[in-house]
Amino acid sequence: MVEIMIGFLALISFLAPIVLLIVYIIKTNTLEHKVRHLEQTLFDLQSTIGKPQATTAVVSEKKEPPVKERPEPTLVSHPSAMPPLPPPMKLKSPSRTQEEWESLVGGKLLNRIGAFALILGVGFFLKYAFDHNWITEATRVLIGVAIGSLCLVGGARTQKKDYQIFAQGLVGAGVSILYLSVYASFNFYHLVPQWVAFLLMSGVTIITLAQALYYNSIAVSVLGWAGGFLTPLMLSTGQSNEAALFTYIALLSLGLLAIVVKKESWIVVEPLTLVAMYIMYFLWFDKYYTFQAFTLTVFFLCTFWILFYGLDLVQLRLNVTSYSKFRHIVQSFNSFFFYIALYSLVNRPYHSVMGTVTMLLGAVYIITFFTAKKFYEIDADTEARYNLTGIVLIIIATAIEYESFANIRFWALEAFLLLWLGFWYKRRYIWTSSLVLYGLAALVLLFTKGALQYIPIEFFTLLLNNRAFTFLLVAATFGMGSLLMQKVKDSKAFLVQEWLGFGFFMILFLLLTVETSDYFENILRFGIGIVTRGQNEITTLQNQRQIFISAVWLLYSIIVMIVGIARNLRGPRFIAIGLFGLSILKIFIVDLSFLETLYRIFSFIGLGVILLAVSYMYQRYKSLIFGQNIANRERESQ
Repeated sequence: MVEIMIGFLALISFLAPIVLLIVYIIKTNTLEHKVRHLEQTLFDLQSTIGKPQATTAVVSEKKEPPVKERPEPTLVSHPSAMPPLPPPMKLKSPSRTQEEWESLVGGKLLNRIGAFALILGVGFFLKYAFDHNWITEATRVLIGVAIGSLCLVGGARTQKKDYQIFAQGLVGAGVSILYLSVYASFNFYHLVPQWVAFLLMSGVTIITLAQALYYNSIAVSVLGWAGGFLTPLMLSTGQSNEAALFTYIALLSLGLLAIVVKKESWIVVEPLTLVAMYIMYFLWFDKYYTFQAFTLTVFFLCTFWILFYGLDLVQLRLNVTSYSKFRHIVQSFNSFFFYIALYSLVNRPYHSVMGTVTMLLGAVYIITFFTAKKFYEIDADTEARYNLTGIVLIIIATAIEYESFANIRFWALEAFLLLWLGFWYKRRYIWTSSLVLYGLAALVLLFTKGALQYIPIEFFTLLLNNRAFTFLLVAATFGMGSLLMQKVKDSKAFLVQEWLGFGFFMILFLLLTVETSDYFENILRFGIGIVTRGQNEITTLQNQRQIFISAVWLLYSIIVMIVGIARNLRGPRFIAIGLFGLSILKIFIVDLSFLETLYRIFSFIGLGVILLAVSYMYQRYKSLIFGQNIANRERESQ
């Protein structure tokens, strides 16, 4: 019996913060609605009172001359020209009065404490009787059932007398005692088999949820939620019975979600049910799952997902708008938990179809949105959630189906497609998601094996290889995206255009660098005469590699600068200046330190000629770059 009391106290300790949070949410939401109602009422009163006062003032102005000693504000003769009324004052929620505090403590708090004390008192009495062998084991359980039933009957009678708070306390105590009695009959006294105890526990849960609806008590519904999901854990025999367990979980979740549909304000039941449902699944999966149960497990897992997916569709049909952001979060977590569970279940034995399954799941979300849009009015947040969920799943499917450079190429193409769709349908969230995919593709490209050094180097062919094709394709998608963003009318479009242009030029810059470096690396390792090549020839090739890299950097910087001047784009010009700075650092630090004298001469002469040419272009086309006015002022200052 001591273990029973300890377990019950632990249950109460777990539920108390949840119940308090629920009460706080309900009270806050109620007060918020009251304040809004009062503000609207005050505004209506001010509008109603203001009009007759204005009319009276106008009439008095016509009959009596204005008094000089007490000047009044000038009133216009037309009511529509009246000065606007001040906005209604925001009313602060009044603090509780002494009577309200007394009612809260005496009527509600003492009721809850009394119910809890009654449960403890019954438990301690039974323990004392058990210790002295006054009552047999069967009688002990029957006493608990009788006391719990009497509490429910007492709650019903006091409810009819309009003692709602008192009735809810009795119901909570009665339900807890019934749970405790059934649990003890199976786990401690072994009076009934598991299936009988399971049915009894299920019956108590049904009674609890029915009582919650009858008394309109969210606290009782949470008690039913806790008892319902704790029943399989309390009655576990250590053996797997997947069909019975998941059927029970599915029916329990269905009942709780039906209550959520009926009681929109009981929003907290929805996430509690979602979390408890998937916790039960993952606990079972970790301990009992075997491949022989694959088909049945997939069926129940899809059933769990459909419960909340169907709830979302029902709420769309009923046009439920309350707690919309909270419901979006719950549905997003349903998609997340379901996919994690599905991936863990399917990927290992059937990896070859996992990408297809993921893509089909993403298509379900997108198709559902377009289908539901024909019948229901869907708000922007719901549209974004459905489409973004589908987009994310398709992106994941690409990563599962393809690897290395192939995956990056498809991601780049998908990023541009999303950018175009966002532009075409004028959906900012779509082209914003494309920017995330652009960045992901570029980041993964940098860390992909073989991106910075070709593998295997003996099969390297300058610019005619898989890596170069990937770099060029990714750069092309960045460039086309930058051009497309020029047509987007949005405050952030110019910034996005600049960053996509920056990505285009930098990816090409990195490609030219690694291709030049690997060209000489291939010659050093597998060139003609490598066996007989001496140290001097190796040093010469290494010097040539560094001088060619510097030359490529400088020539590429000139090309970028020409593009920036010709198209009057500040971004490319800034990129070119940055690349010139990088080239200068390399020549002064690397080339000056490690190259032989002849190569140093070539390096510095080339640098000087190119920088002078860039300076000349700035002077030659400064009116195009900076505008005619600035160019004239600069000429006058000289």
